[in-house]
Amino acid sequence: MGVFEDHAPQYAMQGLTVFPVGGGDGKLPLVKGWNKSGQHKLDHYCRNFPDSNIGFIDGELITRVDIDDKNLRKFAQKHFGDTPV
Repeated sequence: MGVFEDHAPQYAMQGLTVFPVGGGDGKLPLVKGWNKSGQHKLDHYCRNFPDSNIGFIDGELITRVDIDDKNLRKFAQKHFGDTPV
């Protein structure tokens, strides 16, 4: 399984709107209308973009910390708290 296919459904179950991202920096939306994505498009995205990164629309539901170094995860959790997602 790819990153999107494996993890995006878990984020969606927590109420986040997810869409596939990629490109040179891994953060470019790969679909048009990404800001109007919803649960109804999740299966399509999983089938067509299984290996993409995950973008999400969160409004003000969560605080985001973008960590590209997996070795910093424990540091971030200690300072920002754990996440249910």
